[in-house]
Amino acid sequence: PTTAEDGTLNLPAPAGRVELSITAEGYRPFQGALSTSTRDQVVQLERSPTISGLVLNASTHKPVPGAIVDVDGGARTRTDQEGHFTLTSLPDRATSLTVSARGYQKTVVGGVLGDARPGRGSDDVVVELPPGQGAAVVGIGVRVAPATIGVLVAAVEPNTPAEAAGLGVDDVIITVDGEKLDGDLGASMGRIRGAPGTSVRLGVQRPSGRVDDVVIERAAIRIR
Repeated sequence: PTTAEDGTLNLPAPAGRVELSITAEGYRPFQGALSTSTRDQVVQLERSPTISGLVLNASTHKPVPGAIVDVDGGARTRTDQEGHFTLTSLPDRATSLTVSARGYQKTVVGGVLGDARPGRGSDDVVVELPPGQGAAVVGIGVRVAPATIGVLVAAVEPNTPAEAAGLGVDDVIITVDGEKLDGDLGASMGRIRGAPGTSVRLGVQRPSGRVDDVVIERAAIRIR
């Protein structure tokens, strides 16, 4: 159901507490528990950041119209005829964009929402899609799994920045650019990924217990 023009909504609900999910264009999604013992409940939605971008052909640097842009958390849009896109209703966490178009490699770019704020300029994010089949991730070249603290390095892809920097299986990434990681695996990878050519500083706990500070330059990595 949708709200009335004055923002009110009447829903039948059992006594006690109910889980409620509310989404609205231009606002952060709300999800939480409300008590049905009180007749009138008030939910205040926070304005969402808006982030705009441009999708280009990585070979010709020409715009890619009609590309699908997905955000972890559900938001989706398409680029216009000039390759531009705008996304609202964004999650309040670092995350990744997945961009796909016919004839191009699906590309995942992370770290683009962590500093998103209302009123930013146009084309905050520029995504270059390589022509061809398959997929590419802009990151460091590791496969990860959940860990008690941070994320566990489950595999290191060959010939990647992670391998060159000396990351190994069973290392645990506990911080990204000085900030501790929480238990959200998707958000953690969103912070590790970023634009190609940029650097990320990782706090890495080795199997011996030693913690190293490792700086790695991100790159576009082909997924086979």
